[in-house]
Amino acid sequence: MKSAKMRIFCDISFLAALLFKVFSKGLTYFPILDDHIQYGGYPLYESLSHVYLNIGTIVTRPFAALLDPAVWGQFYPDLWVVLLSICVLFFFGIKLIADTFERTGIFITPFLYAIVLLIPLGFEGTYWISASSRICVGLFFSGVASALLVKMLTQNKKWLFLPYALATLLSFGFYESVMVMSAFLQFVVIVGFIKNNKKRLYYLLTPVLLGISMLVYYKLIAGISTLGSRVNTFEFSMLSANIRELFTQFAEIIVDGGTKTTLFGAEEGIYLAIYSPLLAVGVIVISALCGYFGSKSPIVAKAKYCIPIGLGFMIFPLVPNLLTDTVWLTYRSIVPSLFGLVLISASILAPLLKNSRVRGIVIFLMVFIFMLGNLSELDTYKKVSEKDDVLVTYVSDKLDSDVLAGNKEAIVVVPEGLMEPVPQVSYYKDHVKSVFDSDWALTGAVRAKTRNIKIKMLTPMTETLFALSDTDPSVTQIIYIGGANE
Repeated sequence: MKSAKMRIFCDISFLAALLFKVFSKGLTYFPILDDHIQYGGYPLYESLSHVYLNIGTIVTRPFAALLDPAVWGQFYPDLWVVLLSICVLFFFGIKLIADTFERTGIFITPFLYAIVLLIPLGFEGTYWISASSRICVGLFFSGVASALLVKMLTQNKKWLFLPYALATLLSFGFYESVMVMSAFLQFVVIVGFIKNNKKRLYYLLTPVLLGISMLVYYKLIAGISTLGSRVNTFEFSMLSANIRELFTQFAEIIVDGGTKTTLFGAEEGIYLAIYSPLLAVGVIVISALCGYFGSKSPIVAKAKYCIPIGLGFMIFPLVPNLLTDTVWLTYRSIVPSLFGLVLISASILAPLLKNSRVRGIVIFLMVFIFMLGNLSELDTYKKVSEKDDVLVTYVSDKLDSDVLAGNKEAIVVVPEGLMEPVPQVSYYKDHVKSVFDSDWALTGAVRAKTRNIKIKMLTPMTETLFALSDTDPSVTQIIYIGGANE
């Protein structure tokens, strides 16, 4: 009974840490880039079928695409409700996966919670709703599927097959890397419970057949829009070069990105906490609770099993990135691979963590450093989002009637100084970018702000680039921000 209570308190502590991570600036959300399009723009269309089929969002990650305008978009601009919902689903999904590992003899729950829920490198994939609505929700269904599979194998409840198959299918339809991770998790479970009953290998047919079905779906529907073109143009001659590029980018993200978001982020987080005593108290108290209650759970991860399994969890979710014409690995892409990092690190450290006090100190330090790094990440999102909002509001107020009616486009001329990115600890690809970095992002943000889907393309340009362009003011409105020509 005491052990069960400790586990509950451990769960509550890490759930509190997850919520503190995303809401330490208050009960609000800071949208960037695609958020404005998917949740502010798509719900404005009279027919969602236009979004799904004509725009073609359903081409990839179909279940996530269905939810974007139909469910999550209904809360815009109050997207904190969406973030809260996703965080709750995310936590319980990870809890179910941790329980699944324990049923196979791998006890790593506190480590799993600390790394997958809180590591700053995963902030993009677990905070940014455009990504978390795919990754975190997909992991929830992966956890549900694995829990149902364990029940079928241990209690012979065959009536659970349909719910299990449905949960598996749902976990496959939110994010490609989650699909592979979910399938591999089920493989580990099934093999772990085979013992002398080889017939249980037939259970592998479910994730295999559903996975093939998803691949066939992607291939068949890829032609309905340009959104499917990256997969559609893949050729096997690209595979060798893609493999080299994949592991180069993965190493850069783990080593360089991990160092910057965690250590440099923690340093930045210290300064933020110094100027906000409530933040400092919150980080210390939650870290202490996670360390104390996490110490009550033993770490059992035999290296001869967990290192090979961990390598599988780390590498296999990356495979879908090989099947595109261009490898584009991002911070959010590696979230499903974090399970491998957990298994490998836990198996290496397990002999050193047999003492509960040592275990508690290590978990405390992990959570403490990660929480500080997350303060920095959230502060970056806040600064980028608020800066965008001010400029987008200005642009929206300047649009003439022809642009609002969709009769002509507009160019937004921005001084070089305003185009400089907001300072952050790690610059990598599209990590926390401004909507003024691209025409599609700016157009989406202005459409969402004005609640007007008729607006055509708005193109941001620096004063230098605009001076070199040949723009006809009679067919294109020119809007100056903060320049001499304003």
